[in-house]
Amino acid sequence: MSNAIRVPTHFTALPNEIVLIIFMYLTYAETIKSFGSLKCQRYKRLLQTYCYKSIDFYTTTFSTFQLCCTQMLNQFRLNVQILKLGHRDCYSQLRIFSRYCLSSSSLLDVFPQLQTLVLRNVHDSDVNDLVPYLPTIPFIDKIILNECPLNKASILICRYLLNNSLNNRLTSCTLNSTNVRLGTEVKSSDQELFPLSFDPCSHLTKLVLRLRDKIVQDFRSIIKFILLFRNTLLTLHLSLIHQDLNFKHTLTYIDGHHLFNEIVIHMKMMKDFSFWIETVCLCKQQMNNIIQSFQTKYWLTMHIGCYHDSEHNLYIMFTLPYVHNLGFVVSNDVIHTHFNHTDDRLDYLISMLYMKAPRIDILTGVNKSLSGTFLRMLKQGWHRGKSIRIIPYGIYHLEHNNDHNLMPFDTLEIIGCYRNQSIDINLFVVDGFINTTITWLNWMPHIRILNIDNERLLHLCINNININRFLSLELLIIHQINNSQLYEALSIISSLGSSSSLHTIHLQQYGSNYRFTADDLLLILNQIRHNLSGLKIMTIEFHKDAIFNIEILDKLTDIQKKNCHLEYIHISNAYIELWFH
Repeated sequence: MSNAIRVPTHFTALPNEIVLIIFMYLTYAETIKSFGSLKCQRYKRLLQTYCYKSIDFYTTTFSTFQLCCTQMLNQFRLNVQILKLGHRDCYSQLRIFSRYCLSSSSLLDVFPQLQTLVLRNVHDSDVNDLVPYLPTIPFIDKIILNECPLNKASILICRYLLNNSLNNRLTSCTLNSTNVRLGTEVKSSDQELFPLSFDPCSHLTKLVLRLRDKIVQDFRSIIKFILLFRNTLLTLHLSLIHQDLNFKHTLTYIDGHHLFNEIVIHMKMMKDFSFWIETVCLCKQQMNNIIQSFQTKYWLTMHIGCYHDSEHNLYIMFTLPYVHNLGFVVSNDVIHTHFNHTDDRLDYLISMLYMKAPRIDILTGVNKSLSGTFLRMLKQGWHRGKSIRIIPYGIYHLEHNNDHNLMPFDTLEIIGCYRNQSIDINLFVVDGFINTTITWLNWMPHIRILNIDNERLLHLCINNININRFLSLELLIIHQINNSQLYEALSIISSLGSSSSLHTIHLQQYGSNYRFTADDLLLILNQIRHNLSGLKIMTIEFHKDAIFNIEILDKLTDIQKKNCHLEYIHISNAYIELWFH
């Protein structure tokens, strides 16, 4: 037996390589919280080199976020070069951060080394939450706004973006709006979207415009905005939904000739141009003519596809590889996509199409059937972490086949144009919708996110499709259908059953029954929290016409005191956020 003395290994004795691997399994905020208080110079140097330079609060719990904004802020703020604000599952993070950190200081005072700013997930009613951050734009290199209501915030953004001062050093700008579907009412005029009464930024080399919260009527207004940067822009990524001002009478299509003559020929410095353009139409343009417009010397250096969705009268043109990080709209007609290269085939280019698309939006027509060929196409490429969004315009059918295993997709969204009408008026329609929904769920047993309406969710429960069968389910989004008073959404949530994996619930377009009281809310919250042991965040977003009992809002602070599970409540005119311990 060996007489060697065994010296226990302490955590602080681990080599740097092992510590950095541990960092990889933690978020930025968790790393700061876990390692920031260690009295060890080696760990401080590791944090400064590999963690403090880039801070991201995308999935941070409220308690950890609060700790980082108060007690631990001075540990990392002087090292931060990249700051990412905006929570994945709630809207209030920007406002809370401003309250803690920017009440008496500017963002650059707090983070003097800041180079890149990312702001995400801004509610349509919270545009003013951007105000403390936008003055930073001329003094950093890169600004990214994701899921931001550009139709309301654009003038505010342009005030700092289009500012040709000597100190303006911005080189990259990404404006990614919230999503909207065709058929949505046009919101505001394009002139209001991008005012041209400012001087352009003189150093901008990359511009990404993802305009999905409005329908662009006058494409010339977008062109004028882009041409402000004609002397410096190297990269342009453009995605939009276009609808001609006179689309009911005549129609101007955006095609290769239009894009080349209006944009490309003027952008002398541009090296990288990609686009995704969806056009609504009432007449059938020859797709061959559109494709032919892209068969010129300039366009043949790219792979460009176009397909006509005959059911919904859409033309969609796109460059490959798909780089827009937006949902890609498809229907059965997508298998008939034409490309500017005559030898291109869709089955060969699927991987290029799905490379960056986080979501596949599937449009289904009334009494149409999604073919086996189309469903098999969905399985091609790499889909881990991506979603399928079903947009049914009526009852539809699936070509059943045991091979349709869509397990790699982790998100299922079923959001149809029927959504503002109760589906309970016709039992045949109800059965049809529920049967197809059950089929999708059977094909995707490991979903992480489920987005569904309250009536369909109730009927799933009636058919014994409970959430406890989805062991990986983390986020449940429920859209309350207008005039759906018999199916109170919060009551449905309280009867879903148990789940330990579900950590976030987002209730959209909620309209409470007038008999709903604060005591009812407390009872339901207790039941929900009892059933869903892992629940961390619940957001209740009100319908714009909902008359919510103001006494409930007044008593929410009392509920917080009574309910030991509640950590924080954020109340605005448009939504309530509940953070649980």
